[in-house]
Amino acid sequence: MNEESSLLDLEINWSKTKIQASESIQGSSAPVLDHQVNLVDTFVYLGSSTDQDGGCDTNVRRRIELAHSYMRALDRGIWRTSISLPTKLHLYNIYILPVLLYGADAWSMTVTARRRLDAFDQWCLRHILLIPTQPMSQI
Repeated sequence: MNEESSLLDLEINWSKTKIQASESIQGSSAPVLDHQVNLVDTFVYLGSSTDQDGGCDTNVRRRIELAHSYMRALDRGIWRTSISLPTKLHLYNIYILPVLLYGADAWSMTVTARRRLDAFDQWCLRHILLIPTQPMSQI
């Protein structure tokens, strides 16, 4: 990569470069071309979290947390107002679901992840309908 990029007069920013190994490696950094590069178990790239094991559970949890924060941000302004239910559902489909499902086409979906997404979707719909819900920490 270093050789190919140098042909285009590009340089690698070693302070931003990270290595994610498929197996556990001892230490927090590794030498690469006379530079110390951080070793990580997980990292976020283009809004998606990538795990060492290749699963999607971390990404699903992260997307649920983001969507939950957006639901809370719209609580007083949208969900708890006299706006019609069809409009609220339309806003949910436009503003919350894309945040929740961003990158889902690349997830290796597990039964646990599907259930977690289902539970969050049900929580959101109950929240919009003003039906008492259980705390998010139980989802």
